[in-house]
Amino acid sequence: MDTELGFNNLLSLQRKIKEIKLVDLGRGIYSESMMLRIEDGTRNPDWLVKKRLLERMGVSSDGFEDYLQPEEYHKYQLQDKIIEAVENRDFNNAVVFVGELEKELNSKDRLYLQFIYGIKARIAKEENDLQQCKDLILLAIKSTIAIDYGLEGLILASEEYYYILYYYELLIDINENLELLLEKYLIIISIIDNSCLDKLGKSKIYPMAVTGLLRCANKYGISCSLKNKLKEYGYKAIELLRDAKRTYHLLSLLDLMDKLLEGQDEKVKKWLEAVRFAYQYYGILLSENANCYIYKGSRVLCIGDVVKKRREMLGMSQAELADGLCDVKTIIRIENKKNKIRLSSVAPVLKKLNLPSDFIRLPIITDEASVLEKYHNLKYSINQLPYSQQVVMLDELNSVMDISNKHNLQVKLLFEGIIKKHAKTISAKIYLDCLKKALECTAPYYSVIKSKDLYLTDTEVNCVYLLAKDNKNDGNNELLNVIYKVLNNSDDRYLYTSTGQLLLMWLFNKKGNSKEYLESNDMSDKAAFWTLKSSRLSGIHVCLYNNTWNNAKFDGLSITEAEKNIKYCMILSDFCKNYRDYSFYKKEYSLVEKKDKQWYDNSTN
Repeated sequence: MDTELGFNNLLSLQRKIKEIKLVDLGRGIYSESMMLRIEDGTRNPDWLVKKRLLERMGVSSDGFEDYLQPEEYHKYQLQDKIIEAVENRDFNNAVVFVGELEKELNSKDRLYLQFIYGIKARIAKEENDLQQCKDLILLAIKSTIAIDYGLEGLILASEEYYYILYYYELLIDINENLELLLEKYLIIISIIDNSCLDKLGKSKIYPMAVTGLLRCANKYGISCSLKNKLKEYGYKAIELLRDAKRTYHLLSLLDLMDKLLEGQDEKVKKWLEAVRFAYQYYGILLSENANCYIYKGSRVLCIGDVVKKRREMLGMSQAELADGLCDVKTIIRIENKKNKIRLSSVAPVLKKLNLPSDFIRLPIITDEASVLEKYHNLKYSINQLPYSQQVVMLDELNSVMDISNKHNLQVKLLFEGIIKKHAKTISAKIYLDCLKKALECTAPYYSVIKSKDLYLTDTEVNCVYLLAKDNKNDGNNELLNVIYKVLNNSDDRYLYTSTGQLLLMWLFNKKGNSKEYLESNDMSDKAAFWTLKSSRLSGIHVCLYNNTWNNAKFDGLSITEAEKNIKYCMILSDFCKNYRDYSFYKKEYSLVEKKDKQWYDNSTN
């Protein structure tokens, strides 16, 4: 049964699993009667509302792919321009783009208006107009949150907690009732900790809450009893970021913890030093007020672009795609992005193109958050854990994932091939056959390598990447060209994704091994920039090692400098719990520490 998952079904199932009432889930956004219409499928809200409702239930959209109708995509593009301008500290253009977005909205667009109030508050803070900032951030909060009677019992998303914490930070800046504020911080930290937010959702705001608490305590004064709580919360926030491999408020958190601990925790001190070095080395010095990480998550594409690229990749004419589904004019309208197309018309088109037609392009098709969590746990640990643990995790995932769905079967085959290859229980040929079979669950191999333009899902890209990486035959160049096409046909937003960064890292490694050191360094710098800008940390040690290796090969990098850089690679990989990489760096460090010239003479990167 190759079924898809409608948003209303996902909403209903998640809500019942989490035991959340409709009225509580929609509070501040929609009435209970409107929520009933959404859940029964008779009302289709915009994508921001869909994301917000799911995130309130602990389903983060990071790493997902959203296909938007033209009108919604236009609003998204304006939001994206605003975010980019703020992060570049170009506040004049940010104001211009905010004005353009405001013209597109009405009073019912609460989430867009909340976003605008939040951005205006940031700009007011940069202009040191703290009263205006306070007024605006309160408007952002009240757009969806009724806080007059406290936060207990409210079902909130990470972004909503973020606005409240931003307001608390402002109160610290203006020294407004710090004693009461300390109590509020302790309350909101407990609420976040006990909320149904997933690990990634909590990692976005729990460290922010703890950082604010530490700042507030430093200003008000730290009692002995409070100091123990601060240590407990601080260590918990650090571990949350380590597990999520994210950098949200990490520099401030480590700095404040180091001061609280009076430099007595060597690991905290080393982590702070290494993370600070990485930001400085790659020139990422964004202030926290200019960091718009809270608004980022899923990869967003216009549905017309997706349909056109996918159709052409598969070698189908518009008439062939329309055959048996709709008239050709409907396909033309979708691809020309002129009008909003009914979902009932779009869904069968996507399905014929072997693309999931549910609201959010999940990596697997499931209505269970626990199944999605098993997928993510295996994906992010597959290169780190021993073979026996990987097998157990894969068996657990397979036992709860619907393998009759071609997208889920693709994931199963991909993971199985990777795990068996690592364990050396299959030959190289069988491994490549397994990857090819996984790819062809949804995308014919020949169509992928021959297409001039293409659209591939995240899982399909991973299949192609591994085929290109491990294929030593003549087909390797064709596969390599596909990787370049994926990157060249995407804008820089694709490099916010872990897959985009993975491709770039593999390419700079290939360039380095081919002694194309300058090109490798350029790619490495770009990968590091986007890795840090997307609040990730686990790829930074890979980039830093690559730059160190290249510079030692062609730029006369001293062995003392190499020793320092590789030491930071060790520390960063330890922070991210990338233990295989840590073991590798440790061996390399032992060579450079002894000033062993063998490290320079080694022939592989």
